[in-house]
Amino acid sequence: MAITNKTFDTAGTSVLNGVMKVRFANGMAGRIKVLKANEHTDIQLMELSAPKTKINAVLEVREHDDFGYLEQQAVFDAFIIKNDKALAVEMGLVTETVAKATEATEEVAA
Repeated sequence: MAITNKTFDTAGTSVLNGVMKVRFANGMAGRIKVLKANEHTDIQLMELSAPKTKINAVLEVREHDDFGYLEQQAVFDAFIIKNDKALAVEMGLVTETVAKATEATEEVAA
């Protein structure tokens, strides 16, 4: 998944088939309706302080008290590691060596 400059006003997490993922939307009510219709559980979304890119939305949501569960924090951290290696290193989520190794692995897989 390529990170774009598209912005969202809602972000959070949901679980589908036992796997928690980060979710983004423009409009919370519509997104909740779609997630429920697709049998997602543990839906937890919040309106952001302003429209944000995916990475900035994750940074805001991961600091919110309502998203403090370890599994949610792990999902947010994994999203950052996957999509912005430099930020992940800066935040101390991974070392520079791990970030470079992950990039090399992703290049081989592509």
